[in-house]
Amino acid sequence: NSFCTLLAARGALDSSAMTSYLTDTLRLCLTAKARSSDPERLPMAMDLEGVLQIFKTFAAVTVLPTLAAPLAALHGYGLFRCGRTMSLPYAVPQPMFEPGDVQVVVHRRKYDLDRKRIVEDGCYFDNETIEYGLKVAGSRRDEFVDDPADPGTSYFVMERRKWNKKFMVQGQSWAWAFLDDFLTFGMPLFVCMGFFKPARHFHIDIAQWMRGVMPITQVRHPIGNFFLGINDYNRAKLRRAKHSGMKPWNYNV
Repeated sequence: NSFCTLLAARGALDSSAMTSYLTDTLRLCLTAKARSSDPERLPMAMDLEGVLQIFKTFAAVTVLPTLAAPLAALHGYGLFRCGRTMSLPYAVPQPMFEPGDVQVVVHRRKYDLDRKRIVEDGCYFDNETIEYGLKVAGSRRDEFVDDPADPGTSYFVMERRKWNKKFMVQGQSWAWAFLDDFLTFGMPLFVCMGFFKPARHFHIDIAQWMRGVMPITQVRHPIGNFFLGINDYNRAKLRRAKHSGMKPWNYNV
């Protein structure tokens, strides 16, 4: 079992997937920069790449425990660079509304002399009615203004402005950016630290195998130890205690 895992580790090391992962991780950690340092890079949700980095690192150190210490050092350096370049939330003020994005709605109503009641014509969005309503209302907003050219007619001008998304979720975006940085560099660091002890056992057993002291089938490897532990657990659960039989009458005398 351990021999098969060693062959799998060697094959994984020579494969293009492992080489690509190591190259991408090296470039990612050496050029790391906090996402909160640039306001344009603030995310609206959690990035999937940070989650994938955790599973990639776990798979790498599981197949080859020797990579635990180098990968821990790389991710620790990347986390350090993110901490150096991180900016505090709300460091860049944002406008409350989108600049230049204003929608004008004109509401018109008339007084019907025959029925002696006010008739609501509703809201208008066409350019001609909006331009005439703005001409009648002038700078007055959110109130009915009588039309001097048409007695009994009044216009209600309302401006609707679009909220700026960056202003609404600025603090939330900073939290997502911090979480992305921690998932990309912090969690893989802790994963590698959890494999320090298996890596030490693996190195000791490999050294003894190279000296001819230990057979290769007894080399401790995370994958081999996992299946070996499962088999031991199953055997322990299937083991039954022997029936003691009947006790003599003077057992407790």
